Amino acid sequence: MKLKKTILRNIILRHSLKKKELQVRAFKLLVRLKSLSYISLLNVYSKLNKRGIRSKINNTCFVTSRNNGIYRKFNLSRIKVKELGSNALILGFKKYSW
Repeated sequence: MKLKKTILRNIILRHSLKKKELQVRAFKLLVRLKSLSYISLLNVYSKLNKRGIRSKINNTCFVTSRNNGIYRKFNLSRIKVKELGSNALILGFKKYSW
């Protein structure tokens, strides 16, 4: 049960991060262009949601729930990638040497 909650929490955080990413990029552009005053930049920054922080998201394997040695492309641990890759169950995955 705890595993399902952590996976669901990570999915929700990733979704909120995608929503806020455009706002953060626009804010960084405003800072770089220096088109607004310091006080107005602080007002814009205070309106951004601070919960969409990338460091709170943990990459976990969806099969084994490991959080070390995760391939981001597949969201699987290195052990499962090795197993599934050797059985040719991952499309576009080539085995070089193991």
